[in-house]
Amino acid sequence: VCSSDLKFAAVGDKVSGEITELQRQQRRDYDTDQPLFWPNGNPIEDLVITLETDNGSQRVYTRGQMFVALREAVRKVGARAPEVGGQLTIEHTGLGEKKNPKFNAPKLFAVDYQKPTGVDEAGLTDLFE
Repeated sequence: VCSSDLKFAAVGDKVSGEITELQRQQRRDYDTDQPLFWPNGNPIEDLVITLETDNGSQRVYTRGQMFVALREAVRKVGARAPEVGGQLTIEHTGLGEKKNPKFNAPKLFAVDYQKPTGVDEAGLTDLFE
């Protein structure tokens, strides 16, 4: 049972832990709660990562700049996708440029990933290509 979903509300918020679950989740429209699709008809998916931390089990919903930083961290260690058993640290490092007055400035993140040894990439490599 997951104790909480991480929000990274303040610059400096940070989480570290072992990946215990990786789940694809289709993104939904904020206003209608309807599932979202790309123009080609494929579902828009986010990666939900469950971490075992010192504060219990916590979920991280990766999208936007956090996903970009995660992809870079995964590639940096020569992996094709994050894996259960890997170690992950995510820190909210600041705010980017606000380009649309309807939205908040994008959150910026630093991500460190350490892959486990001898594990397959859990069928997630297409998200990271």
